[in-house]
Amino acid sequence: MKQLSILLSGVALIGVILLLVLRFAPEEVTNPAETKKELQQAVKEDLQSNIQVAYINTDTVMVHYALAKKLENQLAQQQIRYKNRISSEEKKLMQKLEDFREKAPTMGRFEGQMKQEELQKKERELYELQDDLSRKLSKTEREYTAQINDSLEAFLEDYMKDKPFKIAVTQTYGGAVLWGHQDADLTQKVIAGLNSRFEPVENSNNP
Repeated sequence: MKQLSILLSGVALIGVILLLVLRFAPEEVTNPAETKKELQQAVKEDLQSNIQVAYINTDTVMVHYALAKKLENQLAQQQIRYKNRISSEEKKLMQKLEDFREKAPTMGRFEGQMKQEELQKKERELYELQDDLSRKLSKTEREYTAQINDSLEAFLEDYMKDKPFKIAVTQTYGGAVLWGHQDADLTQKVIAGLNSRFEPVENSNNP
């Protein structure tokens, strides 16, 4: 059975080769460059008529999509505010600690113990603040990512209605899509379409 399968595969391959030869073999001597161009065009037309999968480089989309850039800037500003707040609280704690070290020799045992407990409490509060702000920043990042994904999916839902593609996959550096024909690459079209939707909304919100 295995030999028969191999034989049939070989026959099928020969048949495909013969079809290609018969299709593109010139009836008379022609310019090789023109023949190559015709072959390339025919292959391109066949490819276009059979493409079912498209790919989008989401890394490029994130760089050039106006909404993504806006949200990224907002996230960066929020991160700076949180960082400045933590830095301010750290300075206050360090100042309290320095004051305690200077005054500790003149303090009574009970007063010194109370001050130590107060400083320990302030230190715990600082750690809790760091954790809280970190959680808030992560939540904001997730919300922004969801907002971008929702806008992308909504755009593709409309854009794909009159297109031959049945599925769109994500292409990222080191991702699953190692190569794709340029006719299946929708990255630039998606960026243009997303920005054309975003800009009027942004302008209406900022008269």
